[in-house]
Amino acid sequence: MEESLRSEVDMGIVKISDEVVAVIAGLACSEVKGIVGISSGIVGGITQIL
Repeated sequence: MEESLRSEVDMGIVKISDEVVAVIAGLACSEVKGIVGISSGIVGGITQIL
């Protein structure tokens, strides 16, 4: 089952999949001091919560 964020505006529909949000959150976390050293498993868990 694919989950996604969907937004309708006057110009059309934008769908953003959960996987895209998870990748962006993971990249953002890798830029933060203190989080860089955390294993990817924990970061993956954080992105699943978001």
